[in-house]
This record gives sequence, structure tokens and C-alpha cells, in this order.
Amino acid sequence: MLPNYACAQNYFLTAQTFAPLPATGTQLANAAYIPDSDDGVTAALPIGFTFNFYGVNYTQVYIGTNGWISFSSGQPTTYTSAPLPSTAASVPKNCIMAPWQDWTLTSTGNIRYQIQGTAPNRRFVVSYNQIPLYLCMSTRGTFQIVLHECTGFIDVFISSKPACTAWLGGTAVLGVHNATGTSAQVAANRNSTQWVVPASNPEGWRFSPNPAIQVPTNFQATSNASPPSALCPGDTARFMADPLAGATYSWVRPNGLFFSSLRNPVLAGVSAADTGNWTLYVVLGGCTLATRSIIVALAAPTTSTQSLSACDRYTWNGQTYTQSGTYTYTTTNSRGCDSVASLQLTINPSDSVLLSRTLCAPDSFLMGGQWYRQSGAYFSTLINRLGCDSVVQLNLTVYQPSTVSISRTICFPGTFIFNNQALGIAGVYTAIFQNRWGCDSVVTLTLMVNQPTQFVLNVVICAPDTFVFLGQALTNGGTYYATLSNALGCDSFITLNLTVNPFSQTQQTRTVCDSLLWNGRILRSTGNYRFVGVNYLGCDSIVDLQLTVHYSNRINLNVTACDSFRWNGQLFTQSGVYSALFANRFGCDSSVTLNLNLGQTVVRNFTRFGCDRFIWQGIPRTQTGIYRDTTVKADGCDSINVLLLIIDTTPVAPALVDTEVCVRMGLPLQYGRDITGRLLWYTDPNLTRQVGEGDLCLLPEIGERLLFYLVFVSAGGCVSPSSVYSVTNVLHPAPEATANFFSPNADSYNDVWKIEWSHPMELKIFDCWGRLIHSDNGTTVFWDGDNKPEGSYYYILSYAGCNGPDKIRQGVIFLRR
Repeated sequence: MLPNYACAQNYFLTAQTFAPLPATGTQLANAAYIPDSDDGVTAALPIGFTFNFYGVNYTQVYIGTNGWISFSSGQPTTYTSAPLPSTAASVPKNCIMAPWQDWTLTSTGNIRYQIQGTAPNRRFVVSYNQIPLYLCMSTRGTFQIVLHECTGFIDVFISSKPACTAWLGGTAVLGVHNATGTSAQVAANRNSTQWVVPASNPEGWRFSPNPAIQVPTNFQATSNASPPSALCPGDTARFMADPLAGATYSWVRPNGLFFSSLRNPVLAGVSAADTGNWTLYVVLGGCTLATRSIIVALAAPTTSTQSLSACDRYTWNGQTYTQSGTYTYTTTNSRGCDSVASLQLTINPSDSVLLSRTLCAPDSFLMGGQWYRQSGAYFSTLINRLGCDSVVQLNLTVYQPSTVSISRTICFPGTFIFNNQALGIAGVYTAIFQNRWGCDSVVTLTLMVNQPTQFVLNVVICAPDTFVFLGQALTNGGTYYATLSNALGCDSFITLNLTVNPFSQTQQTRTVCDSLLWNGRILRSTGNYRFVGVNYLGCDSIVDLQLTVHYSNRINLNVTACDSFRWNGQLFTQSGVYSALFANRFGCDSSVTLNLNLGQTVVRNFTRFGCDRFIWQGIPRTQTGIYRDTTVKADGCDSINVLLLIIDTTPVAPALVDTEVCVRMGLPLQYGRDITGRLLWYTDPNLTRQVGEGDLCLLPEIGERLLFYLVFVSAGGCVSPSSVYSVTNVLHPAPEATANFFSPNADSYNDVWKIEWSHPMELKIFDCWGRLIHSDNGTTVFWDGDNKPEGSYYYILSYAGCNGPDKIRQGVIFLRR
């Protein structure tokens, strides 16, 4: 059980010195640790000691490839970070994130873990070394998580963490997250945000358990009279430490010998042998929380003498002296012992001086090493010849220069007279005069110069339109001028460049066939047409058209023929609509359409079989041969039927011998393979219940006798008279082994393991590793042990079935030596 000071209900985060541990130990480099090297998590790994996380003790941990370790199994391997805390199923919990981001474990990087140190100060270290970020494989991060035994501290050291904004914003989380997703401690600005740790500025962080009892810090030794840090001979020393529930205390003398296990022990009659470093050890839960050293020293009475001079008066040990002389004072020194002090004092007098001065700012007056720039009374203390104060009083009067600011505005190219100077450029000008105190009077002029404005108007109109310019209607092109005042009160010069463009008008005469597409219109009749558009100058463009329209001819021809038809120099072999184009007397198209209907001469070929004879076209045919018949179809073309007739005689069914069938195996009912035709099996003499065709495989009950009626159908479809065939089932057992064990010891008793049967078999023997060590086939199969050691072996026996896959028997044989 861990001590209560490390059982954290929460954590507080502090920055610490970057001091990572060696990144060595076991490497997680194959599927035995991480099934998925991109978004994977290990099985449980031992921490090596008990570690308390959010108030729960754990002895194992799970390492994820995306920069976190968890104390719970089954955590999601989500590669997109999310703000903490979060109860979402996609967010890992009961974990330490340092940082959580989409890292990819490839051949360029590795993850290692190890246990360092000895109890009770062991550390569990997980190191992520040169791990690339997904979609940013050229940038790699290196960081480490350290778990401390006893204290419950969690250290995170980040050597480098690059940015990868190309994948899901490149956000990452640095923090701890409890098992329910309701509490977390996250570094500022690192809660699913974009952040970077460059290799030039690595970081160290510590998550400390909170609440935690602080280690005692006020260890001290005191005398029986007062609490100084040293004692006088014979005093009583009291050693004191803060209380800590469940802790043990060990006070050790300067000579290294144990003194007391009390929290506040007492040492009476301190002597010189007790001086030196006294050490306190505080232990809680098997962990040494801290050690403190206290220096115990002996003091002796002290004496001192000093000589000094003072001006006017001097206060010493609470008493003020105004006369020179020798004075003494007895008290207790800092160690609680007597201290006698002697003072030889000399008192010297001080003096004073008055000064009055006048000046103009920004001039200044120097007195006592300090410059004064404002009116007032100032005092300075100097040192007279006796080394005492000489107080100088300065009454200083400072007159200020006066300042005046004026602003003026003129129009270019005018001028403004200032300080006898004609100014025509905008700017700030300064002149200096003297006021009534003889100080500077500074006049500042801010001069603004407004410029006249110029506008150029370029206007284009079409005749006979007009343009109004300053109340004047203009119809002729040219340049016109006007002068006005702008908003600043200066001249505004306006120049008008007026262009007057003419309109255009043209005549066209056209002769076309059927229609004309003209300016977006389709014209189909002879007549006069007008179009008003815009010419290249943007003015009206009028076009007049005198149009003559001639028309094309259309002729339809309907033709019926057989097989093919030649027209217009082309041979047509299919029905359809065909067109040809000619020119009429106006030079327009004359379109002729041929509607061609072609009938086809049809030849049909038939193959028929007859048993003894065949009737075709009402005539009995008894000879094999080719017969032809020609008729005329409705389309007027020939229809020719060609018959290939094959005359066959009534067949005779092949003779079969009655058969006995073995139980559990079955034998097929077969007929001769050299017979051409079909063999049909029936179970009734009327041939109404057909049970098969060709080879037949069945398994009647033991002792049952079945009758089958066979009909043979020749290739020509002729049917033979039926014949009868019987099948009887007799008992014939399946192959069985003699025993399930044998002992090849040459005693002629059960020396081999053997199986005998009436049909071929195949035997295979395997050892306990699944290796084939023996095989045999035939109607008798056996194994004599092959000098193999005593033990169990596995066998598989295959034997033939009926018209199907082989049957399998398997089991275990025990070989005894």
C-alpha cells in the first residue's frame, strides 16, 4: 500500500529542469507488442512497482503509439486530439499524454520502456525516440514519460515536438486524464491546440499528486532561555519537527550515533562534544521523504571596542550622546551569552549658507552635484572642514519661455509673410523672439497650401445627339474649357474633349435557296428587309437587304425487291430509306428519297431423327438423306426448307448383371462406357417413377433387395423395351483398427498397429508437432513404430466412398516401449 501523501485525487503541474533519463530498455518493434504500428497500443506491460494514479493503485501499463500511456485496457487509438477533460468514447482515459498526437511508428523511430533504480526509489521510463508525424514524415519528435515510486511524481521531458498543420490542424495535448473523463490537468495553451517544442529549447514538466502532505521544513534547535541558532554551555537544546501522520523520525548526533526516535527530543546540558551537524531522517511508507541538518554551536562571552566621530549627536544602543567621551554597554550576544561593548565618541558641530539665483528655462543651476531647473527653495548638505554637514539653501527663480502657435491656409501659387519671409510651401515654421523677462518667445506657424484641381472629361456622342456643358448644348466635336472654384476655395480647371461620331447606312442584294440567316433572323420569303445595329464607333448602323428566295424540290420513290436493289450507281442489300441530292434549274437542292422494301430468300436447315421411319411434308421417309422443299413467301421471295434426316432402328438395352451392394460403402450401378445413348432407371414396370440416369449410386437397407427397370435411349431418341435389374444390400463392415495402442518390443504380441479391409486405403501418421513421420496404402496398412520414442501419435485413414469424396477416419495411437 502506498503512503497517503502520494494518493492523488488530482494533480498540479509545474515546469522543471530538462533532465531526461537514458532512452534505453526494451524496444516495442514488432506485432508481439503493437499489432498496428500507426495507431496501436500494447498489451499490459509490468511497471515493476505499485503506482498510484488518481487514487487507484496500478502495477501494469499500456503504451500507445500516439504519445500516451494508460493504466486501463481497451483505450481507443484515436489519432485526432480533443480538449480534456472529455467523456467521449473516442478520447483515451486513465492516461498520461506527452503529447497525444498522430505519431507513426516506422523504421525511422522506436519506442522503448524500462525500470531504473532500486526500491523504494525506482522509476518506470517510456521513451519515444525520433517518431515521425503522420503526413509529415520528415519531421520527428522525441519525448519521455517517467513514473516515480513512492512520491507518485510524473515527469514529462520533451526534446522536440515539431508542427504538422497538414494533418487535422496539427493539434496536440500535454496532460493527465482520469478514468471517467471528468477530470484532467493540462498544460496552458496545450489542450488540443497547435504548439511546438524546438530542439533548441527542450522542456521538462512534473505532475505532482494533490493533495500531498508537505515535508517538514521548520527543524531547529532551541535553548531553554531563547531560540537562537547556537547555545551557551550548559543550555538545554530542544529539537523540533513538523508532525506527519504515520511517519517515523530518526535524530542522529554529529558523530553519526543514533540519538532519539522522538519527533521533538530534548538534549540537556549542551557541551562542546555536542556541537556540529545533527541530522533528522523522516520515513513514511518505506520512502525517505527528506533529511534535515541542524548546526549546534556553543557561544562564549564577547567584548568589542570601537572609535568613531559624529556631528552634533550620536545614538548608540538606544541612548543619544551630544558630548565627546568614552561609553560602555553590556547585553546578550546573538548566541545568548554576555557581550560588553566600548565606544570612544567625538562630537563635531554643523553650519548653514543662503543663496538666491534667477535664470531662463531650459537653463539649470548646479548645486551639490545636482542640477535644478524649476523655481523653488532647495537645500543641499555638504561637508565642512570638520567633516560635518554644511547646509546650503538655494532660492531659485526660473522664468519660462513663451510659445505661440498659429495656423494659416493659402491657395497655390500664393504666399504668406512670416518673420519677414514669403512662404509658399506647406509646412511648420518656427521663429524665436524675446519676452518681457528676456526669455525666448517661440512662435510656430503651421502653413497649409491648397492646390487647384484639374479635371479632364472625355465624352463621345453620336450625331445628331447633343452634350450639355455648363448650360451650353454642344453638337460639334472639339476641346472646351471652364474655370470654377473647388471645395477648398481654390481654382478648379475643367477641360472637355468632345467627340461626335457619325452613323452608317448600307444596301445589300442577296439570292438564296430556301432561307437565309441574317442578323439573327431566318428569312424564307423574297422581299426587302432592314436591320438597325451598332457600328464600330458605337453609333447606329442601318443595313437594307433586297432578298430573292428560290426553293428546293423533294421527291419520294417506293420500291419493293428481293435480296438486293441497285439505285443511283449503288447496290442496296437491306430495306431502308435512302436519299440522293441533285440540283434543280435554280441551282437549289432537289432531294430524292427512296423507300426500299427488300424481301429475303429464306433457307432453313433441319436435322431430324426417326425410329425406322419419319414423315415430312406428309410423305413417310425410311432412308437417311437430304430433302428440299421450296415455297413463295408473302413478300414474293423464296422460302427453302432443307432437311437432314437420320433414320435409326429401335435399340436394345445393354445387359446388366444383378449386383450385391456393401453396407456403409455402396457400389455404383454402371453400364458399359462404350455404348452411345442414355440409360434411364425406373422403379416401376410402367416407367413412371424415374430414379436416375446413367451411373446410379444408392445404398439400400441391409438385406433389402431392389428391382430396377432399365430403358435405353439411342442418340437418335429411339427407346428400347424395358429390362429388369436387381440390387441386394449385404453386410460388409467399414475398416477398423486392431487397437488404439501397440508395443513393438519383439514379443510377437501387438508388435504393429494394423488395419485390414476389402478395398484400398491410405494411412498417414503424425507426431505431436504435426510432422508426417509415416505413410502406407493398400487393402492392409500398418505401422511398426519406426524406432520413434514412446508417446501419443495422430493418424488419418482415407478410404473410397461411392461416386463421391473419400471417407476420412482419424484418431490417436499410443506407442509403448
